[in-house]
Amino acid sequence: MENIFLDSDFIIALVRPADENHIRAKELYQGLPIQNILSDHVLDEVVTYLGGKNEPDIGYEIAKKILSAEHTDVLFSKREEIVEALEIFNKFKTLSLCDALPVILMKRNGIRKILSFDSDLIPGIQRIH
Repeated sequence: MENIFLDSDFIIALVRPADENHIRAKELYQGLPIQNILSDHVLDEVVTYLGGKNEPDIGYEIAKKILSAEHTDVLFSKREEIVEALEIFNKFKTLSLCDALPVILMKRNGIRKILSFDSDLIPGIQRIH
């Protein structure tokens, strides 16, 4: 089974019908024979974003579903991975730290693909959008 990293903007688009990428996110997610991977930072970003859109209940429910899903793993960053991500953050000025961390986590876990609508990604990662 292929592993694929889920970016926060993809998850948000998937759960918010008002999002401009909602239909495409649903199309991409339907029937993919994959193991979904995300980081605790991505989960935090999703819940925080939805809370800021006055949708904290949706954020809570999505987080609970993600954390209990058999086909989804949440990766937690180690100190040295955050340090390495900071270097990527410093090199690519358009990335947030939350965008740099998946690069390190994907590398550590042999993941080559990310479901993301964010175009500010590092070369060498295959973005599916």
